Amino acid sequence: METYNTVLNHVVQPQTPEERDEADHTTLSDFQALWFVEALREYANYGDHDKDVQADIAMAYVEFINKKIRDEGRRSVNLYTHTDVAVETLLDALLEYKEKVDAGKYSRSVCQEVEDCVGDLWIDVAGANEVMVSE
Repeated sequence: METYNTVLNHVVQPQTPEERDEADHTTLSDFQALWFVEALREYANYGDHDKDVQADIAMAYVEFINKKIRDEGRRSVNLYTHTDVAVETLLDALLEYKEKVDAGKYSRSVCQEVEDCVGDLWIDVAGANEVMVSE
C-alpha cells in the first residue's frame, strides 16, 4: 500500500487556479462522477491491477469525488492526472467495470459520457505518442 503523500502525487488538485487550468484533468458532472465512484471502488477492491499503486489511486479518486460532490455539494468535479499511472487507473477502472456489469443496467449516455471524458484525457496525457505513431 502506498503512502498518502505518494498517492497524492498522482491525483492532487493543484493549489492555484492557473495551475488547475494547466494541469491534465477531465471534468465530470455530479451524476457522472457518482456513477464512476462505483467503477473506481470495484476496481480498487477487485480489479486486475497492473501496478500495486492503482488500487490506492482508485480509492483516492473515490474519496476526492465524495468530498467534492457529497460533502461540498459541487455540481461537477475535476479529476486531475499528474502521472501516466493515474490516467491508466481511470481508464482501466472504467473498462473493467463495463465488462463486469450489465450494460442495460445503466443509461448508455452516462456510461458513454464518462468513457468519452476519460478516453479524451487518456489521449491527451498518455496516448499522444501512440496516436502520433499510428498516423
